[in-house]
Amino acid sequence: MFIYKITHNDSLLYVGSTINLAMRKHAHKQHRKQDKHRHLKLYNFLNTNNIPANELVYEVIEEIDAVDNKHLRYTEQLYINEYNPPCNHHNSMSLKIFNELSETIGHSD
Repeated sequence: MFIYKITHNDSLLYVGSTINLAMRKHAHKQHRKQDKHRHLKLYNFLNTNNIPANELVYEVIEEIDAVDNKHLRYTEQLYINEYNPPCNHHNSMSLKIFNELSETIGHSD
């Protein structure tokens, strides 16, 4: 499982999580064309600024051995909190679940 970032000209735009980065990259390209997806903030930014897909850089920030999707999303949220990327919705999970996992995993923010 991976936490990844999308950058353009060395500027961070988005942080996400996935099990398969190649499939996720392809899905981002397809969803961007449709304009009907939960990452609309990212796609609107890319389309408004005429940023071509081939200029985006996808990089793994961290490869993790997450127990489940909640732990993957928790780690993603830690990076969103740290980097505050402009094209993310600021919560990848509810604050309640994030706080519960913080106590369970032993991280606190």
